[in-house]
Amino acid sequence: MKRDERLRGLSRDHHHALVLARDAVNAADAETAEALDNGWSAVAAQWESELEPHFRLEEEVLFPALEVVGEHGLAVRARAEHAEIREAVTAADGDDEERRERLRHFGNLLKLHVQFEEQELFTRAEEKLDDIQLNAVWQRSPRRDPS
Repeated sequence: MKRDERLRGLSRDHHHALVLARDAVNAADAETAEALDNGWSAVAAQWESELEPHFRLEEEVLFPALEVVGEHGLAVRARAEHAEIREAVTAADGDDEERRERLRHFGNLLKLHVQFEEQELFTRAEEKLDDIQLNAVWQRSPRRDPS
């Protein structure tokens, strides 16, 4: 299914997030201190530059719009998953084994969350949101597709 152009920027973010999720799990599985440190460094960098701004956009514009059209359950689930991912990002402390498990957990959480948003939340947004609501999401997207 082709994604509505006004959600494509967020979908591109999701692609980047899936790459990060895969890389995080791979770094955790590599079992070297260097891979572990590099994995957490990549998470921290992408968190600041992409993930946190993406989450804020969804929380401030997309989720409230979904609630207006009666999709409270989707918004509640997405917010809860955002909170869980935020908590996982800040859990980089501990010995190497703890950090490895937390990095793996982060990667798995992020992958499942992106799949939920792409397969369920965005599909419902395209069905239920009107042009004004979708345009508001597009206007806030840092990766707007001009087409």
